[in-house]
Amino acid sequence: MMEYSGMKSGDPSRLTAFALGLTRYAPRGANLVVGVLLIEIEATFGLPLAVANQLNTVHSLLSLATTLAMGVLSVRFSMEGLLFAGLGLALVSAAGSLFAPSFPLLLFLYSLNGAAWCLIHARASALNACGRARFIC
Repeated sequence: MMEYSGMKSGDPSRLTAFALGLTRYAPRGANLVVGVLLIEIEATFGLPLAVANQLNTVHSLLSLATTLAMGVLSVRFSMEGLLFAGLGLALVSAAGSLFAPSFPLLLFLYSLNGAAWCLIHARASALNACGRARFIC
């Protein structure tokens, strides 16, 4: 096992490395779940399938808006801060979507996952490219 020599037990870069590991799996799994459960979502909320499928449309639009805002966000906030904000949004989106009592609330909470994915993916790529976070191999 190789370990980055600059890491200490209380060093925040350990959390960053763990967060980068989560970025490979956390936000994109929601798209797979919605795709599989789309018929169930339609039946649960009594909606036509075309309306239920708008979950993916709103998710994509919020993802696009967050991507466009990344230039401003990258200058104002640290890379680690944006990464953890993205993970927090992904957690809120997942938990909220699980317990959403109505379709509009589900639509809002699920679309937050699009913003989370943009924050996480952009920051994870930047941190890996800068070499600021190293995984324990």
